[in-house]
Amino acid sequence: MSDLDIKNAVSAIEEVLAAQLPRVEGLGDMEKFVARKFAAQFARYKADIN
Repeated sequence: MSDLDIKNAVSAIEEVLAAQLPRVEGLGDMEKFVARKFAAQFARYKADIN
């Protein structure tokens, strides 16, 4: 994958996360934990590739 492919994939994932995170409030504790854990892992991954 080229850097552009990776950045495009990151942008697509960010859009999905941004659309889903407001809905986290309606979820149970376990779902909130998983959503936040994924968002944190993704942020670390994004920092590594930038």
